Amino acid sequence: MQRYPEIFSLQGKVAVITGAAGGLGAMIARGFSEAGASVVIGDIDTNGLKLTASEIESEGGSVRYAECDVRDAEQARRLVNLAIEAFGQLDVLVNNAGIGDPDASQVHETSVESWNKVIDINLHGTFNCSRPALDHMLSRGSGKIINIAS
Repeated sequence: MQRYPEIFSLQGKVAVITGAAGGLGAMIARGFSEAGASVVIGDIDTNGLKLTASEIESEGGSVRYAECDVRDAEQARRLVNLAIEAFGQLDVLVNNAGIGDPDASQVHETSVESWNKVIDINLHGTFNCSRPALDHMLSRGSGKIINIAS
């Protein structure tokens, strides 16, 4: 269901959104769907993914989902390939998966282990998803990647 066709149309486009089990990622996925895009959503939270997918489907949207830990390059590649296999193309990748250290309010309170996990998800995860997306986008001659950071 395209809610605002005169303002923003993604009709016929396919988008992959990471970190889409809830929060901002789920809102982005629903917004892309409302604008007409078919969406593929990924996250480590399978229950949250199912809920987001159900909400999109209940509004008449086209959605696929897969559990995906963006730290794993193979899982990231499979998520991107799901979009291509299900919908025949990939037009937009939204690298939304990201974390902070919930136990530290200041940098000097962050452990090395927590810092490494943040870097693995926020930085390496973006790289892991972008590489296979770029392979497809470059072969088609078009595509957009949106990286969200905080």
